[in-house]
Amino acid sequence: CKGDVQKVAIQSAKQLLKTREATDWIVDQFIPRGRLTLLAGASGSGKSSLLYGLAEAVSNGSDFMGQLTSKRGKVCFIQSDESPQNASDKLKVMGALGEFHLVTDWSFFDEDKLNALQKQQCYDLIVLDSLTTLFGAGRPDGPSMNDAEFRFDLYPLNQWASKNRVALVMSAHLRKQSKDSTTKAITIDSVFGAASQVWAASDVWGIWRLDQQQPDQNIQMRLQCVKGRTCEHGTA
Repeated sequence: CKGDVQKVAIQSAKQLLKTREATDWIVDQFIPRGRLTLLAGASGSGKSSLLYGLAEAVSNGSDFMGQLTSKRGKVCFIQSDESPQNASDKLKVMGALGEFHLVTDWSFFDEDKLNALQKQQCYDLIVLDSLTTLFGAGRPDGPSMNDAEFRFDLYPLNQWASKNRVALVMSAHLRKQSKDSTTKAITIDSVFGAASQVWAASDVWGIWRLDQQQPDQNIQMRLQCVKGRTCEHGTA
């Protein structure tokens, strides 16, 4: 190949592997730094409560759910599905200390605001609740969540997490909602919207209520990796 052509930056796979860093788990086996993780579940399955618990654990360095080791770090929770009063009510019931930052004035996703937040605060973990509101209902001029083009917003978000070395976690709703949807096992096909949005994330976890509850126990839920580039598929 000869001729006057524009030079393109190239690196070999070998070079890339030499610079690869070991996975930095913000929460052991669950939340890795530098990736976008989706948490999918039915309405009422406890996604927001679980994510508040995640933010609480990382902000004070306690074990997540009393089981998974967390690294203490700076956390921002962007809440677009609940009002400030609803959020504070839930946090009070949970007994949360609220050391993390809580942002409640986003009606749609704004990358410029996200960049400004990160530049100002240098977060280790950013939680966005939820994908449906921030990228779908809250932004009427964008593509439908069922359109393949919808993924164009999520792929850059995964790249953004990698570039800024931040763990991004975003909640997602399911395709079909019914009275028993909280008890049905979740797969990647369950996530509401175009299938391509699932592949834009590094990892996808599902949360659902177990069909058979043990007597004399609190409500038991299953949290499982249903698509993993970082988490091990099937980990629950």
